[in-house]
Amino acid sequence: MRSHKATIAAGAVFAVQHALGAGPLQIPFSTDRLTNSDSVPATYGPDGPWQAALVQIGSSSASANGVFAPFWPSGSYLVQVLDGVAPGNYTTKDSKSAVGTRTSLGQSDSWWSDAFMNSTFEAKGFFDQVTLTGKTGDSSSKVNASVAAATKWTVPAAQGATYTPSVGILGLGPDTRAGPGDKSGAHDSILKQLQSRGSIPSQSFSMHLGSVAHSLPGSLLLGGYEDNRVIAPVATLRMQAGLHTAFLVDVTLGVEVGGSPWSDNGSVPGSVYAGNDGAPRAVELVKQLGGAAGASLVTLNAADPYMYLPASTCREAAKHLPVTWDERLQLYLWNTGDPQYGRIVKSPAYLGLVVSDKDAQNVTIKVPFALLNLTLERPLVDAPTPYFPCKPYDGDTLGFWQLGRAFLQSAFVAVDFDANATYLAQAPGPNLFQSVTRPINAGHGAASFLAKPPSEFARSWNGKWEVLMLNGNSMGTGGSSGLSPGGIAGVVIAAVAVVALIGFCIWRRKRGSRKVAPALPPRGSAPMVSAGGPMHEYYTPNGGAGELDGRSAPVHEMDGSSSNGTHEAPANPVYELPHTHTDNRPNH
Repeated sequence: MRSHKATIAAGAVFAVQHALGAGPLQIPFSTDRLTNSDSVPATYGPDGPWQAALVQIGSSSASANGVFAPFWPSGSYLVQVLDGVAPGNYTTKDSKSAVGTRTSLGQSDSWWSDAFMNSTFEAKGFFDQVTLTGKTGDSSSKVNASVAAATKWTVPAAQGATYTPSVGILGLGPDTRAGPGDKSGAHDSILKQLQSRGSIPSQSFSMHLGSVAHSLPGSLLLGGYEDNRVIAPVATLRMQAGLHTAFLVDVTLGVEVGGSPWSDNGSVPGSVYAGNDGAPRAVELVKQLGGAAGASLVTLNAADPYMYLPASTCREAAKHLPVTWDERLQLYLWNTGDPQYGRIVKSPAYLGLVVSDKDAQNVTIKVPFALLNLTLERPLVDAPTPYFPCKPYDGDTLGFWQLGRAFLQSAFVAVDFDANATYLAQAPGPNLFQSVTRPINAGHGAASFLAKPPSEFARSWNGKWEVLMLNGNSMGTGGSSGLSPGGIAGVVIAAVAVVALIGFCIWRRKRGSRKVAPALPPRGSAPMVSAGGPMHEYYTPNGGAGELDGRSAPVHEMDGSSSNGTHEAPANPVYELPHTHTDNRPNH
């Protein structure tokens, strides 16, 4: 077996470049169905369906680029993958580029998915080749990754049963164990290697997981983002030891357009947030990090399926939904026979999660109930079962909660390790604008994202939900106006008829009196009616021009006088995020 030095020396082979340039590298998803990736499924369960990012790992006589494997994007350091265990198709013994580190690994995700999922993980440490092929297939790059090759990886199902996850974790973050004086290159992350060779402009990535059920494709870019995935405003999250955090300050039930599925008069339940359950560890952690009293510390992780929230908040939300708590599964199941079920999941109703960022800016991420109508499959249940993915979690376990794939269907996330910042924004629905990939450069900042205006969220779901009238009846698949095309036509015809009738009566009256000839209305008195807004505008929070004029690019600068906000952790905090995972990585 080759030595570690030989592996690093082989970087000349791993560092093959194919004219990528210093721009973003867009990674394909399983639903993109590349011609050479048919060996892996398009969708994954058992709690989705989900779509996963695709990369190649290892190398063999059959393929120098290795085998395609599905992964969840993560800021963790390790690439976690099944090794010779079904349903995986990767094995270290068949990979010519795999080099063992003689390290045994337990729980390894530094973004804590294994803790929230209560999974069991046993692996060996390896270095192996990872091939990153662009979505269009015309560019690729090879890197040397630290791999946790799992011989056992199980997640509890119900009543003592377990199952093996079919999707690995693509660790893109830096090794937080490496000191600033480490020059060996042994700890370089995937992103650092790509940046060092000029393939991407920064150690950053962005993602929007999208939805299989609603044909909303996933997005993963290394060193950049798709501007049609970002809806203003953009929040900046605190990062500590490579893990981002935000304060959850409210959870609401609302409706984007039209009437309410909860009442005939248009009222909505509003806030269902019940605080952090008073969990001592959670309360103290929020206090030490400078959060408001009652806030809950949350992180984001695509490797988790659910929205892990305080139990009281899940219970309060469930009071307004046709769901039943299943003690065996520890999940809320939709009552599909209840008429309210269809009204809610087909309507523009949403679950809104309000987070406060490092600058105390509140940003609401709206997750339509259409995306929260997910499906459990075998081995969790015997037959497909719709469920609501609010998962109660004890705040005293870790002191914080986690928002997984259910949330990330409707959220845009970008992580910039150079700037030590994570950005969070609303993501659109299935009606996407044209995709334009843009780089995340040094000193990017939240203000540099070319984000769509907030109104884009409703437009992006136009035709995909059934807008309700105030009496609760469906008006069809209308858009942001709140009316379907037929409804708009009916209103216009009725209005014209009424105006014509009033005008006729006035004319008859004046004609009969013959006192004063009717005067022309003042110029400009007629109301201005817009047939539609600009289709390609960008959000300008200060009221400036919102369109690109084709002559000059917009300038986005950070306020030179701004600070990092007043919510930084104290110099000597009593409580810190747990670090129990740092000893479970390969020793180099």
